[in-house]
Amino acid sequence: MQALNSVLGAIAVLIVYSIATRLFAGEFDALLVAGLFAFSGTSWKFATDADAYIPSILLLLMAACLLLPGERARPVLVALIHTGAMLFHELAVLFVVPAVVGLHAQAGGDRKSVIKYLALAFTLTSAALLPYCDGTVGSH
Repeated sequence: MQALNSVLGAIAVLIVYSIATRLFAGEFDALLVAGLFAFSGTSWKFATDADAYIPSILLLLMAACLLLPGERARPVLVALIHTGAMLFHELAVLFVVPAVVGLHAQAGGDRKSVIKYLALAFTLTSAALLPYCDGTVGSH
């Protein structure tokens, strides 16, 4: 898991660079943002540990790519990716706010894409975690 996290951490840096090149006009700015992400203490620590943070962050960055201005709203894909991130680590649930704001902006204020995203992400995550709520799964 540690080696995989290192590879996924490097891919995450490339995704941050990709996002930054779409958001900033200058190449230097994109490199600076990606470099700050790559060499931040938190990113560096988790990319070299065997934790579930990096796969979750990688998936959240992939979802963030779909939410950039100028992209068409893809609520189903965002929900699928976000669900994957939440299944790796529960703190990914906090991404619901940028997802809702991004989809709302992309859809020109139309709430259908936001409702579709929320319904699918909630349903998939709940279905995956429901067996763990009664305390019988994994108990001996």
